[in-house]
Amino acid sequence: MPIPSANRLPIDHPDYRYPASRNPYWKKNQLFQGEIFSDNETESHRGQWRERFADRAVGQDRLLHVEIGCNAGHVVVEWAHVNPKDAYVGIDWKFKPIFRAAEKARKRELQNVLFFRAHAERLPFMFGPGEIDRLYLFFPDPWLRKSQWKNRFLNAERLRAIAKLMRPDGIFHIKTDHA
Repeated sequence: MPIPSANRLPIDHPDYRYPASRNPYWKKNQLFQGEIFSDNETESHRGQWRERFADRAVGQDRLLHVEIGCNAGHVVVEWAHVNPKDAYVGIDWKFKPIFRAAEKARKRELQNVLFFRAHAERLPFMFGPGEIDRLYLFFPDPWLRKSQWKNRFLNAERLRAIAKLMRPDGIFHIKTDHA
């Protein structure tokens, strides 16, 4: 049986490749090389993100904080500003909000924050085992109808995968207003 095209693979498959984009912010994000990582580029330093931050004046012994769904960086940029000794990564799947987040970080001259334009389902390919100290997910879409439950980000399989990415004393902080 022939191997399916990489772009037809499910997003959680190891060989998945992001499709090409014509979004105008894809090109604008290139202005932030080394500050914004897009698509499969987010997986290029798996297990080595602390070392990436060491080049940016943040040491190996710093906590690595990751915010899933950072939007335009309102929270993660403020955290990075208030806690310059720690390292921060903001993840969102939209091009324009990631661009806006990087603009905010650059305006404040922050060296301890990076942004990933990627799907959160790819976390196990972005980070190595035990790499994340603090993971944040604020108000994920609850997908209320039973027929939509398969779309929920939080499920038993994903939580097991995330647990492997966390340090033994790591914290996964979730906020929701849904029961």
